[in-house]
Amino acid sequence: MNQTRAYRDNAVAWQCVGRGALLACAMMCATTGMAYGETLRQVVETALQSHPKVRAAAAQQRATAQDLAQARAGYLPTVDLNLADGKERTDSPQTRATSAATVDLVRREAGLTLSQKLFDGKATSSEIERQTARASVAASRLAEAREEIALKTAEVYLDVLNNRELVKLANDNLREHLRTEEKVRTRVQGGVSQKTDLQQAQGRTALAKSIVSARAGRLRQVETNFLTVVGKRPGELVEQELKPTAMLAGGSIDISKLTQSIKLASESALNSNPSLSAAAAEVSAADASVRGAKAPYYPRLNLEASANRNRNISGLSGDFNSEALMLVLRWNLFRGGADQA
Repeated sequence: MNQTRAYRDNAVAWQCVGRGALLACAMMCATTGMAYGETLRQVVETALQSHPKVRAAAAQQRATAQDLAQARAGYLPTVDLNLADGKERTDSPQTRATSAATVDLVRREAGLTLSQKLFDGKATSSEIERQTARASVAASRLAEAREEIALKTAEVYLDVLNNRELVKLANDNLREHLRTEEKVRTRVQGGVSQKTDLQQAQGRTALAKSIVSARAGRLRQVETNFLTVVGKRPGELVEQELKPTAMLAGGSIDISKLTQSIKLASESALNSNPSLSAAAAEVSAADASVRGAKAPYYPRLNLEASANRNRNISGLSGDFNSEALMLVLRWNLFRGGADQA
């Protein structure tokens, strides 16, 4: 009976520690380089490498990096090559002045144009700011996903250890009840005890069996959770004696230091929390989008250098060559209200 009471006390103790305390102790062990921390770190690394949420966030970060590279390309010149070859039939006053009303020629065109953007109403700079902010969002989302999966991994890791220990205690408790029941049965057969004592012992054994079944079911559930988060079933996990801090153990607490720690923790969360960082970057991206949407209100100025080598143009046989260096201004005056919308 003392062992039964001890089992119950152990079970209650495990439940009273709570998930938050277990996670705090796990993180303490991981940072101090204990064997348990090394094992937990290995499991966390496995989860971070294989979890779909983390991989999706990493892929999104790579995509935004390419979007930023595209935006920065707006500052560089563009080079366009134009080649054309085909038949042309021309009917014009010039051709009609000759013996034939229409002239059929093989037309060939070859042109090279270099264009350097000089002013575009801050469209390029706004797009770069927007894509830079989106890249910051993606980086924060990746950090957020990694932290979330790491926390879930530590949680399921400790859940497996916790429930394996509870199953062990439940089996130990059942064995003690079976031994007690056998002793009571022997005493009843010897006429020392009454049948009611045996019935009571059998009832406690049945309760112990139900506890074993319940604990085993819960263990299967947490092992499935482990598989969902980590991507593989838990093997042999290294157990580590958890040593709660003085605060968890009910020791003395310096209230002034605790208040200071809470304040520092709040400030650190505001400055470095990935969710808040992502939200701030999304606001910056939205502001840049607004500035970029106003760019069509302004003219666009380009420096264009072109060279053309054409033949048989507009019904005239021969070579038509040209080179040009021009400042070209284009300004849309009406577009159906699309820019305002």
